Amino acid sequence: MLISDCKKYRIYKGNTVTTYIFDLDGTIITNGQPLHCNLAENIISLANSARVIFASARPVRDMLPLLPHELHDCLMVGCNGAMAWQQGECLFSNRFDDRAAEMMIDLLQQHQVPYVLDGHWSFSTSQTAHTFHDYMRSLSDSEIPESELVSQGVSKILILDGEFRGKTDAFLQQNGFEFSLHHHRHENIFDITPRQENKYLALKTLGVDFSRSIAFGNDSNDFEMLNNAGISIFTGEPHYYVGASHYCKTEQLPALLREFSVVQA
Repeated sequence: MLISDCKKYRIYKGNTVTTYIFDLDGTIITNGQPLHCNLAENIISLANSARVIFASARPVRDMLPLLPHELHDCLMVGCNGAMAWQQGECLFSNRFDDRAAEMMIDLLQQHQVPYVLDGHWSFSTSQTAHTFHDYMRSLSDSEIPESELVSQGVSKILILDGEFRGKTDAFLQQNGFEFSLHHHRHENIFDITPRQENKYLALKTLGVDFSRSIAFGNDSNDFEMLNNAGISIFTGEPHYYVGASHYCKTEQLPALLREFSVVQA
């Protein structure tokens, strides 16, 4: 089905879509590789007539290497809503209470679970090795010792073993911690961020008008964003998220975005 056949899309025809919101991994990014040139050209074209926003589970530090320089000044929400940057400036970066972060780290170390700690900009890795650590180092040279990062403040804890989710849930409940957990089903990893937060809440706080937005996502951490968007485009399996305006694969996005460009012209 073409997007032009979608009922919500027909409502938008003749009106102005002010904002396009893109998730990265699994939506416009494949296998952790930089944005494909064809798709990059389409998004750059959209940015000439509308606002383009990127919202990811990644920290902004690891979002930038995947995007062309022409898009680096766009608003970027990272760590599933725990931080936001625009034009090289940090708008906000939430952090765990120091004691809570230390307790979580102690738990992971006791069970020798591999993890990554993300801060305002830097990151640190667990002593328990994991191949994902090498991938992160390929994107950034901002790794610092764990003690230094903890003293600066932890914005996200990425746990690289999905099987540890049950023990983590029990630990958080036992200690009365009300954090946000986001499971990444394709990689079987999950992350924890301070407060009850997500991409949608962060963007809403930043004043994004979702009634005139088109949001693109593929996983559960995108659901709230998709639920509230004027149009939602889902690149995952239809049975996993039933509320989308339109379903497609990543490789179909260039043609889809060209349709939007024609309407916006």
